Amino acid sequence: MNRRSLAWCAFGFLCFVGANAAAGMLLFPAERAAIRNNYDGFTKGGRPGFLRRSYFDDGGGEHRYVVFVPYRLQAGIKPPLLVFLHGNSGNGDEGIQHIYECLGPPMWETRDAFPFVVVFPQCVKGSTWGADDIAGKLTLALMEKTQRDYNTDPGRVYLTGVSSGGTGVWSLVSMYPQLFAAAAPVSGAPDFEGSAIGLEDSAKRIADAQLPIWDFYVRGDSERGLEANRRMQIQLLKRGASPLMTEIDGTLSDVWWKHNAWGVAYRNHATYSWLLSHSRSGNAANKGRLFKMIVGREEFSEPNRSAEEGWSVDEAGNLHFDNTTANGRPGVMFYDTTFRGYELHFEVRYEAGRQFELLFPSRDGDNIVIKIALPESGSGGVYDVATQECLQMPSPTAQRAIFQRIWNDVRIRIDGNHLLAEVNGSKLHDLRHDGLLNHTGTFSIKVQPQDASLQWRHFRLREVE
Repeated sequence: MNRRSLAWCAFGFLCFVGANAAAGMLLFPAERAAIRNNYDGFTKGGRPGFLRRSYFDDGGGEHRYVVFVPYRLQAGIKPPLLVFLHGNSGNGDEGIQHIYECLGPPMWETRDAFPFVVVFPQCVKGSTWGADDIAGKLTLALMEKTQRDYNTDPGRVYLTGVSSGGTGVWSLVSMYPQLFAAAAPVSGAPDFEGSAIGLEDSAKRIADAQLPIWDFYVRGDSERGLEANRRMQIQLLKRGASPLMTEIDGTLSDVWWKHNAWGVAYRNHATYSWLLSHSRSGNAANKGRLFKMIVGREEFSEPNRSAEEGWSVDEAGNLHFDNTTANGRPGVMFYDTTFRGYELHFEVRYEAGRQFELLFPSRDGDNIVIKIALPESGSGGVYDVATQECLQMPSPTAQRAIFQRIWNDVRIRIDGNHLLAEVNGSKLHDLRHDGLLNHTGTFSIKVQPQDASLQWRHFRLREVE
């Protein structure tokens, strides 16, 4: 299933500012009835839709749960499996309450094209989603059962969850990172208090397994939870992983329900595209290929430039533009001539500034520049520096996923003559140009004085094999 097949879900990041998204996540009575009427009891078979199931443990105890079967299955292709862990409000044993909120509604709205088999375990009251708790163990059992019942792809098993379920995602991937192709915790927090495994050990296990993580959280929710997510991100970065963290600034709105990050995560087409872009075999192929954090002024330097030109880099890898240069040439360069192809990941925050440029020089002077701009500031694009020819305009959907006053995740990959650029999980550019063939392994970031308020952080780099 390629990314274009997910056009049905092009909701964009609707909720970074403005109205409370929580209302959009609750089903109306008619929708509840429609979902309930699509249950097929406890029968097996190929019926699509939301199907009610029962699992009996070794002691004979019954556990009710739900499976969603896609309406459009491709013959001969094993479908991907998505495991969803609900929040505390869905706890119980009736087997239905937990599908009415968060992931269930956007799935229902796009049910004709939703590509995943989804299993919805239910956490009994008094339990948690911890890997060693009842609900955590039940999740693994239902995951295996669903794989057998629906012949899903063992290499494309994904895990997501909200609130207490998001915390459960962290617990399960920390203990069993090899079972999943990617994970997206939402509104949860890494919580290893009383656990045999701590945050640093958890980060090491996830990084060693090369398990991709996209973490969603709201600034304005629990401060303790926010700090735990930030610490986990730093620990993963230190260990050579490259997690994607979307920290929504809920303080920008008085009506925002500060716990709700799922309105962004599950009504964003990029989330599902990102999940499907990963596989367990792909993760295994990347084992040992760690990202190197770029820190210190000595690595961000250009010959014949003085340190007073306005750039500074702290030991955490945060890059700052401090003042306007006299010669109108603000910029920062990084050299690594041994890398003919590489992946460059970093984060950028737009305050008053609106755009910046990434320049990729070549030995023959056929330089390529990417202009990454806020949507209200112009289109940006990829340009040939010498001719000023626009080689490609940005994807409108991806450009609308760039926001002010949050850290935007930018990922650039150069491999031969191929350039791929993504912002916040959405594909911004994908093109081939012969000018990249003589790429020198050097990149520069340039801004105009009016955009000097931009900030960058968490630069990391790894070679393309």
